[in-house]
Amino acid sequence: MFLISSLHAYAGFHGTIVVALLMALAGGLASALLVHRLVRVPVRHFMSATERIAAGDLETRVDVGTKSEIGQLAAAFNRMTDELRRAKQGDTERSQSLERKIVDKTEELSRAQRQMTHMEKMASLGKLAAAVAHELNNPLSAILMYSRLVARELEGSAFPPGKREELDRYLSQVESDARRCGKVLRNLLLFARPSGRDFALHHLNQIIERSLVLVRHHLEMARIQLENHPLDGDDAISCDADQLQQAFVALLVNAVEAMPGGGLLTVRATQADGSIRIDVSDTGVSIGEEMLSHVFEPFVSTKDEQSGVGLGLPVVYSIVQRHGGNIEVESAAGRGTSFRVFLPKRKSGTAPTKS
Repeated sequence: MFLISSLHAYAGFHGTIVVALLMALAGGLASALLVHRLVRVPVRHFMSATERIAAGDLETRVDVGTKSEIGQLAAAFNRMTDELRRAKQGDTERSQSLERKIVDKTEELSRAQRQMTHMEKMASLGKLAAAVAHELNNPLSAILMYSRLVARELEGSAFPPGKREELDRYLSQVESDARRCGKVLRNLLLFARPSGRDFALHHLNQIIERSLVLVRHHLEMARIQLENHPLDGDDAISCDADQLQQAFVALLVNAVEAMPGGGLLTVRATQADGSIRIDVSDTGVSIGEEMLSHVFEPFVSTKDEQSGVGLGLPVVYSIVQRHGGNIEVESAAGRGTSFRVFLPKRKSGTAPTKS
């Protein structure tokens, strides 16, 4: 009887141990699964996200699907990634802005250098032009005077038929060429010699309107349509009105000659930064790219020898420079040519002279 009781007790004890072992095993498995889900999987996510961020992918985010401490860590990790992305974006924008500024400043310095080189070249050419003009002016005047004297001496003289007409034609040609050379010399002197006139305040719109009146007949003869856009607001500038009118007329005549078959001439005055901008644009024959950078140099012309000698635009350039301004040119095939004149604004507190 005692033996049976002992066997039952032993069997009960052994079953308890088995149950306890099974429960321990089940708890271990549950703990392992819980640790795997709550720790190992998120850690792998963190490791993978860290590698992607290290590779430069700042769009990476970690989502562990829990609000526990691991979830809070994931949220902090995502905030850190967002801050890194914004910082990198800001650095990129600053870098691009700096690159743009460097390019703009480089181009600005390049333009200034080209302008300084051009001004030095113009100054040297101006001195040479003045010397040549003075040296040639007297001989040309003598040629013109003696051609007239010869023509007067020939009056009433007996010549074979047709001989007098031939001599008159020769003398007329001499006088015509002498006058043409004299005009070239006057333009050379105007290009080379600074103006001694005093500047005064004038209305720019009135100067442009007078210039247009002088070329209006040419516009009608060439079947050219005109669009004039006067300056809005204060149009007073300190200038030599006659010289500015001469410059505008030269630009307008150039535009008319560039449109022998008709076209559109646009004159537009606008406010610019610290200056007034005047655009004279045509839809005619464009200037070749190889000539574009030399159009303001003396004796450089896109016309034939009978139409011009290449002094109109250099004179315009000199007039604009004497007024403290600047002139630019842009030309493209099929779109024509546009000259942009920039003139400084007048000082406040002074009234313009009525032109």
